Amino acid sequence: MAIAAGMALPAMAKAKDRAQTVACISNLRQIDLAKHQWATDKKKPAPAVPTWDDLQPYLGMGNGRIQCPKGGEYTIGPVSTSPTCSIPGHALPKTGQAPVATRRQ
Repeated sequence: MAIAAGMALPAMAKAKDRAQTVACISNLRQIDLAKHQWATDKKKPAPAVPTWDDLQPYLGMGNGRIQCPKGGEYTIGPVSTSPTCSIPGHALPKTGQAPVATRRQ
């Protein structure tokens, strides 16, 4: 029994980490889409940087904020760049690249 638990725990920890990475990347996509919608609606140029308050109507979070499931901090940044997360490996994939969480290691 102890051997099975010893083998299962690392696999479960890895699965949890992978799920958190996927959820964070999904959040980054939502933030990026909200930024672009905000810029389009408000006729803002690519270098414009929205605030969290600006993005609330586009995120559907009420008065809450999207949070990284692993506790990272999101940086919105200009409309022309992708939002970022402070956790290494939590990033939107570059165009034409498979998402980090789905690439084989």
